Amino acid sequence: MSPLNLLVLNVLKTFALFIPYFTILIWFYFKRDSFFLKNRIEIQFNLIISFLITAFIQIAIWNLLSLFKQESFLGFTPSSSNSNTDSSPILVLLGILAGVIGWLYNSRYNGITARRNHSIQALISSRLSTEYIQNSNRVSHISNKYSTLNPSFKNKMDISYFEALPTEDQKSIHYMLNFLEFIAVGIRFGDLDEALMKNTLSSILKNNFLLFEDIIKKYQQKNTHTFEHLTHLYNRWHC
Repeated sequence: MSPLNLLVLNVLKTFALFIPYFTILIWFYFKRDSFFLKNRIEIQFNLIISFLITAFIQIAIWNLLSLFKQESFLGFTPSSSNSNTDSSPILVLLGILAGVIGWLYNSRYNGITARRNHSIQALISSRLSTEYIQNSNRVSHISNKYSTLNPSFKNKMDISYFEALPTEDQKSIHYMLNFLEFIAVGIRFGDLDEALMKNTLSSILKNNFLLFEDIIKKYQQKNTHTFEHLTHLYNRWHC
């Protein structure tokens, strides 16, 4: 085989080695969830672990194939000898990769657990907050009163009715909407556990969003970013 053909063959072999990595990148790119504004920690770990598992498999196959035919990469060729000295570099490298993959899986689990614990603490803190309790009770009273006075519009508050409310009542409504917006931001940035928050706050978010939907839209006419995360979260959970 001529030197040129040998060079082309080596280039193609090297390119073939990177095809699995390109495939993984493309798969993660198209499978990404646009709802989240930052990649969640488990997705980042999954990408790195996928790369390392691919490298582990390639090195293992390379070492096995070397028993039949010597193939070099970056000037290194695994020996077909059965001596421990010759086979140890590949075995050590595979052992290191296996250890790193195990450590990454453990770190991934710890990251998910830490986020879940943080979510639980956020929920407990809000539920024990005197300010949250007072505003939540006030909003419930406003909702019940409105449903009684306007049975045909019990699920959506009219803007004129909202504007006629006392200032304290309006502040309580703003407080609840801002609290739900805070939760939505935490979920979209990966700081709060979505599954836990959905199981805990789904009905609260739905009821408040539907009741104050016209009010939210009114604010969004002035600034499209107002309660945008709350809107995205509602659409994700209930549409």
